[in-house]
Amino acid sequence: MNVLFVEDYALGAALVRDTFRRRAPDIHLEVVTTVAQALARLVRFENGLAHPTHATDADTPHYDLVLTDLSLPDGLGLEILSHVRSHKLMLAVVILTGSGLEDTVLGALHAGANDYVTKRDDYLSQLPATLRAALERFRSEMAWASTPMKVLYADADTADIERVRGELRRRTPHILIDAAPTAAHVLARLHAVWQGPHAPDVLVLDHRLPGMPFIELLKEAAAIAGFDLPVVLVTDEGDEGVARLAIRLGVADCLNKADGYLQRLPFALESTCLKATNLRERTALRKSESEFRSLAANIPDVVARFDRDG
Repeated sequence: MNVLFVEDYALGAALVRDTFRRRAPDIHLEVVTTVAQALARLVRFENGLAHPTHATDADTPHYDLVLTDLSLPDGLGLEILSHVRSHKLMLAVVILTGSGLEDTVLGALHAGANDYVTKRDDYLSQLPATLRAALERFRSEMAWASTPMKVLYADADTADIERVRGELRRRTPHILIDAAPTAAHVLARLHAVWQGPHAPDVLVLDHRLPGMPFIELLKEAAAIAGFDLPVVLVTDEGDEGVARLAIRLGVADCLNKADGYLQRLPFALESTCLKATNLRERTALRKSESEFRSLAANIPDVVARFDRDG
C-alpha cells in the first residue's frame, strides 16, 4: 500500500514511519508537511492517471490512500479531502486529529473521509490495521457504486421527484430513478418487472401517496415481491408516529422531508440495498448449509477418517 502522509510535526511523522517499518513494512509512506505540497503531489498523481504512458517517470507518484493531519501550517486536511473527492480520485482518505471532537469527526466523515484516527493512547499500534480496513472498505464501496441501483420512487409531487433525480444524478449517478405517482402505478410496475432484469432494488414510498393507505400498499407490494424488496418510507415533519409504525411493519428505513433530506437520501438507499443484499446472501447460505447437512445425514455410504498411524 502506498500512502501520502501529510504531517507537519516532525516527531509525529518519525514515530509513524518507525511504527510502519516495524509492524507494517508493506505500507510505504511519502511524507509531505503542508496542504500545498500534498495538492501538488496529488496533481502529479492525477496527471499520471490521465497520461499513463508518462507514468513511469520517477517523479510520478502512485498512491492508494491519503493519511492527513487535520491541522496543517497552511490550512486544513479537509482541503486535501475535498480535492480528492471533487476530482474523483480513487483514493481512500483517513483523517488524523488530536481532538476527536464529535463535530470534527462527523464533518470529516460527511465530507467523504473513509475513517479517522485520534492521536491518543496506542493509536500508533492500531494505525496500520485502520489504514488497511479503510482501503478495503473504500474499494468495496467503489465496486458497489459502479453497479447501477434501480429505485422505484413513489411520490405524487413531480417537482420533488425531479429535485431528487437531479441530486442523485449529480452525486450518485449509479442510482437510477423510476417514478410512480400513485399506488396503482407502483403495483402495476411491480407486476410488470418483478423477478426480471428491470426489477427495482429499493422502493421509496411517500406515506401520503394517493390511491391507497401506505399500510395497505406495503401489504400489496409484499404480496408481489415477498420480502425481497426493501422499502424506504418518506414522511413529513411531525409524522414520527407514522415512522414508528412503519418500522414495526418491516420498513427498512424512514426519512423525514426536513432539512438535509436530499443529502441523506443516497446514503439511506445504498445502506438499505446493501443490507437487503447481505440478508439474501445469509439466507441462501443457511439454506445451502441445511441442504448439505440433510444430504450428509442421509447418505447411505460410510465415511471413515484415518490418521497416519492408521
